[in-house]
Amino acid sequence: MQSISIIIAIYNRKDELFELLNSLSHQTDKDFEVIIVDDGSLINLRPTAELFHESLNIEFFRKDNSGPGLSRNYGAKRAKNDWLVFVDSDVIVETDYIQKIK
Repeated sequence: MQSISIIIAIYNRKDELFELLNSLSHQTDKDFEVIIVDDGSLINLRPTAELFHESLNIEFFRKDNSGPGLSRNYGAKRAKNDWLVFVDSDVIVETDYIQKIK
């Protein structure tokens, strides 16, 4: 099976990012990467992402604000996997989310 890249374009939503990453850290299938694209947030989101470096394969990128579409494309270009899944920051996934996608 091919692995999945979860792409999260985010702007200023630290609490939502924490909840989403927390839900991803409890996946039954751990074969995926998480690409976070900080779209020029006014607050520092990197410390929130770093809380999950032990439990998730995370890449964090920060760029100038350009909106969610261009930020998703930015993340897609940096993905290592063939399957791309775009997830909004206000999503909380169930523990079998990755397994169901595969």
